[in-house]
Amino acid sequence: MRASAAQDDLWRLAKTYRRSCLKSKTQPQLKEFANQVGMTRFKVTREFRRRYGISFREYLTEPRLPYAKRLLRMTNLPIDEIAKRAGFGTRRNLDREFVGAFGVTASEYRKSGGKQPR
Repeated sequence: MRASAAQDDLWRLAKTYRRSCLKSKTQPQLKEFANQVGMTRFKVTREFRRRYGISFREYLTEPRLPYAKRLLRMTNLPIDEIAKRAGFGTRRNLDREFVGAFGVTASEYRKSGGKQPR
């Protein structure tokens, strides 16, 4: 298989996995994906970074953060429920991703009316 074909194949499989997790509102797991594609977690992580310039975690998180932000702005759902619906599993996971991406927790983001310092 050509390198670009293998590269496209990993991307396609990751995209399918990410979509499946979003649809089922489950938290994606590197170990689960690695098992599905027949690679070790280390190899998936290394290959993703090498081929695409982002980590597998960043790739998985990218579509979930905007969805969580939208739910925080437009609903009164408890943050624990938003974390589950957006596929983060727990509020703690959601807050970790929010702080890393925006510098504030989900609760702080909601209280600010959707304004963030970054």
